[in-house]
Order: sequence, then structure tokens, then C-alpha cells
Amino acid sequence: MAKQPPYEMEVYLYHDHIHIRIEGEDSVETSVDYWRRVFDLCREHDQHRVLVEEHLRGYLDSALTYRVAREISRMAEDLNVKLAFLDPHPGHNISNDFGETITRNRGMNTKSFLDMESARAWLLAETEEPG
Repeated sequence: MAKQPPYEMEVYLYHDHIHIRIEGEDSVETSVDYWRRVFDLCREHDQHRVLVEEHLRGYLDSALTYRVAREISRMAEDLNVKLAFLDPHPGHNISNDFGETITRNRGMNTKSFLDMESARAWLLAETEEPG
């Protein structure tokens, strides 16, 4: 029997994007595992726009955020994905901005957000907007 992950993932498939909602406890292992699943879904559904809505309890420090962001970039190397990352917890903003900087510096088209409206508008915009 497969081990149950320490988080819950809800997946919503739309014609123009995938919306994924994550809930659980934050850790490097949780983050790397759910991001692997996110990118597998992008490949499976040939989708290049994804909105990840994260509701994880806990906090990763800068060193751990760097490890996760580096791994995210590696996992998505073969994808041309536009990624909106929504974490509505304002206390995570500095860490999320740091992760965004790391992934953007590694060639990903990512942006972090605090609210759904802004995240969806950026993700679905037809023209590329500066980060």
C-alpha cells in the first residue's frame, strides 16, 4: 500500500490552466513532493499555465526555501510553464519572494501573490508582463 502524503492536493483542470490547491504541514519533503506532482500534471495534461494555491502550516527558512526553489527549477527544466504561486499568508511573503527570485533567475516564468484575483489575472494575461 502506498504511503499517504502529509498534505492534501485538490486539482482543478480548466481549458487554459490547471489550478492546484495544497493543504498540510510545510517541510522540504512536502514541498518537493507536491511540486513533482504539479509538474507531472502539467506534462500529463499538456498544460503550460498553472496556479498553485498553497495553504501549508509552518515556515521554511531561507536555506530551506533555496533548496526547494532550486529543486522546483530543476524539475521544470523541460517545461515552458507560466506559474502563479498564491500563498495568502502575509507572513510568508519574504520567503515566497525569495523563492520567486531564485526560480526566475533559473529561467522560470513565475510570480508569487497574496490574492487569487491578482494571481489569476497575471497567469491568464496573453502578453508577458514584467515580474
